[in-house]
Amino acid sequence: MNEQSKKLRNATVAKDYHAQYSDPIVMRSGDEIVLGERDTENVDWIWSTSSDGRSGWAPVIYLSIDGGSGRALRDYSAMELTATAGEVIEICEEHSGWVLATNSRGESGWLPAEHLKVEGITMEYPT
Repeated sequence: MNEQSKKLRNATVAKDYHAQYSDPIVMRSGDEIVLGERDTENVDWIWSTSSDGRSGWAPVIYLSIDGGSGRALRDYSAMELTATAGEVIEICEEHSGWVLATNSRGESGWLPAEHLKVEGITMEYPT
């Protein structure tokens, strides 16, 4: 599957997902970010902390990285979306096994792609 963003496709939640972080990082383009370790399961994501102390996983492609610090290249929120099996969502973006989605109530956040079915197939990514 192409790792580039794909715009506005519908999907059905195949497996419940509960958001893991209640107050994740939010960054604006140009913000300085302190960087931690890359995700051991998916090196395309890196632990990031903003100047207000909030932390979360961010896609590496959203950052300009220089050693242990970086600068946000675009606005980003690590907010996850709690979703229930059978719920229909709209996929806005897709990055390295995660999708940014919006539900019918207008709530947006990230979900693991492996929890979704798109056009009758479950989205699967290598582990």
